[in-house]
Amino acid sequence: MRKLFIFFLMITAVMHAQTGQFVPEMAALDESIQQFMTQWNIPGGSVAVAKNGRLVYARGFGFADTSTDELVQPTHRFRMASLSKPITATAIYHLVEEGKLSLQDHVFGQDGILNDDEFLPLHDERFADITIKQLLGHQGGTHRFGGNNDPMFSPISIAESLGIPPPAFQNDIIRYMATTQNLEYTPGEDQVYSNFGYAILGRVIEHVTNKDYETYIKEEMMSELGAPSFNITKNLLADRQTNEVHYYDNASSSLFPSIYGTGELVPGPYGGVNVEAMDSHGGWIATATDMLKFGLAIDGFSTRPDFISSSSIQTMRSYPVGFSNFGHGILLYGGGAYHFGILPGASAELDLNDYHQIAFVALFNSQSYNSSYVYSLDSAIWNGLVAVTNWPDHDLFEPISATPTVSPMTISVYPNPATDFIWFEFDHPTTFRFDIYDLTNKQIAHLQVDNATQKYQWQRPKNFVPGIYLVHIITDEGQSINKKIIILE
Repeated sequence: MRKLFIFFLMITAVMHAQTGQFVPEMAALDESIQQFMTQWNIPGGSVAVAKNGRLVYARGFGFADTSTDELVQPTHRFRMASLSKPITATAIYHLVEEGKLSLQDHVFGQDGILNDDEFLPLHDERFADITIKQLLGHQGGTHRFGGNNDPMFSPISIAESLGIPPPAFQNDIIRYMATTQNLEYTPGEDQVYSNFGYAILGRVIEHVTNKDYETYIKEEMMSELGAPSFNITKNLLADRQTNEVHYYDNASSSLFPSIYGTGELVPGPYGGVNVEAMDSHGGWIATATDMLKFGLAIDGFSTRPDFISSSSIQTMRSYPVGFSNFGHGILLYGGGAYHFGILPGASAELDLNDYHQIAFVALFNSQSYNSSYVYSLDSAIWNGLVAVTNWPDHDLFEPISATPTVSPMTISVYPNPATDFIWFEFDHPTTFRFDIYDLTNKQIAHLQVDNATQKYQWQRPKNFVPGIYLVHIITDEGQSINKKIIILE
């Protein structure tokens, strides 16, 4: 009698499928990313790395959607979260270079840029002192956390205060703050990370250009950079965009009250926060490679054209005297510039390392609020990068003419359930390896098959215990898949 052993298998705890071109010189990075994802129970991720302006690595890991086993491809789009801030800061500097703005321009009041009636009268006259430069450097007088909490995460209570249907959007939040609230400190006299300040800058861009923020950034910046995947994300799963991953809040996170005021408790990534209102400080989605194109356009090196001038980049990276490591839309360290991003169901990092001329973007469809999480993310990438002893000389930004294009391979694994053997079938001969893992994350079978025909039969060892297993297959062309198989007695 056959016995079927049924188990619940968490794929991310076993092995993360990899997609995109396999780069042998950077195999250590593959391993480091997988270890990070397993440690933090992250379903899927995408990482892109450039060396001396060349895209040398662009890979997907794990699942874009665990319910359908859809694998992350390098072409999948992720929420950027606060990686949106350097985009907004760069747009401001571009407008300054065009003579349409000055860093010393005032934002509020009768003589300010946002002098619309809806933002008047000012509750605290110090709002009229806020300048563009102060908002860029997180010196605009508002706290991320404090007496008013973070207004960008308070769309229900602000809507209630204004007597409008929830959720409150950008202009609603700015109106509420400007006409009913006090600043936390005098602008320019402190420096505190502020999402709200970058929400204001988005409206400044709209006022000066007479275009909505998303349209301006896409038409003026991303089209020039050849980065078409950028869009502002949507609040609800039903509005998930083409090639956008599914987002998964940390397993220990609580449900959120719906921002639409229904009283329903919902997952944080979908209706728990108003990410559409976070456009200019946390709302962008894009592929890792397109975000890396943007990063390389503000790195100050000649390997790829920069979008703004070297003097603007230098100013962006200037430390405000007497304050912390906040530049303008970017954070600073001795060897370069970086930014992290965290939202429910999303985490991201952009790093521009000047000393080694290495740049990377890492995007994931989950997160942790543990204080060590972002440092673990950063360490995982750098641990993989420092292990590279011989950097690839290819550039994945451009077609590699010497390498023939390979059509995506169809890989079949059958029968399933299986008893005594498993067939691996490919649509053309290939070299491949496969690994089989059990439920304890233990590798129980490994085989390298060189120059296989289109079909290969694996014979089950006699001591192989029945159950549910994960088969991980990777070909020499860099294609990989995961297959769940059931082994019967």
